[in-house]
Amino acid sequence: MKKWITPILLASIGFSFTLNGAVVNMPSDTLKCDTFIFKSGARLPVRIIGSAIDTFVIAYCGETRTERISPKELKEIRYSYGRVQHKREIRRAASIKREVARRLDPERFQTFGKLQLTFAIPLGLAGILFALFSLSYGGSLIMGIVVILLPLYFIYKAISSFRFARWLRKRKAKRPISG
Repeated sequence: MKKWITPILLASIGFSFTLNGAVVNMPSDTLKCDTFIFKSGARLPVRIIGSAIDTFVIAYCGETRTERISPKELKEIRYSYGRVQHKREIRRAASIKREVARRLDPERFQTFGKLQLTFAIPLGLAGILFALFSLSYGGSLIMGIVVILLPLYFIYKAISSFRFARWLRKRKAKRPISG
């Protein structure tokens, strides 16, 4: 029996040292938080509430106050679920958001609608004249109908662009994006 006591005792002591070495002493509320690592090397445990085009809206762990932090100040973000996002990835995500915001500009869609209407009017007149001449000289009626339908499509797209621009303006009025 004495032969078994020493190995069991040594194994249990070694196992307890292994467990103690693996324990990381962090407050329990920071385990659910992300970590911002700044260019200066400072680490800040935060919860990311949202992100705009060029800012992160964060809440400090264990506190209710919020703050905005620019991605330019960050070296990397370590998320609570294990993902690490480096400086290049942070910049790429911000540039994608800027591009989407630029493309969803209501004035841009308003200009598209005006341009489509500008093309629809002369094309419609040309289509009507083409249909009349093709009927009077024994031409194909189908080609005349196709040329008349093309400006109707442009008018439909112009109205859709105007409606989408109006919807974007209403959406921006409800939820302004501040940088």
